Amino acid sequence: STLKVTLPNVSATKLQTNGAVSGVKTDVPIALEGCDVTVTKNATFTFSGTADGVQPTAFANQATTDAATNVALQMYLPDGSTSVTPGTETSNIQLADSAEQTVTFKV
Repeated sequence: STLKVTLPNVSATKLQTNGAVSGVKTDVPIALEGCDVTVTKNATFTFSGTADGVQPTAFANQATTDAATNVALQMYLPDGSTSVTPGTETSNIQLADSAEQTVTFKV
């Protein structure tokens, strides 16, 4: 399903050079239901999207209206520091002992 995440405004002064990072991270909660944690307590995730042409580990900005230029979106594992590459399976993420839980990524 689709999850809508509203990102905060970021000043252009924070993104003046190629590879600059705003330092602002927003939670992206992914709700899991019906997880059989008696079988495994790990999960991997794959997020689809177009990789940025300059920063291939980031997601390209594909907005069609009032889109910022030279800006890409970097997603992180729940640890907040390991990046998620578009279309690539993540490493194992340990789950809690519950069939229903939330795994929170950062963007």
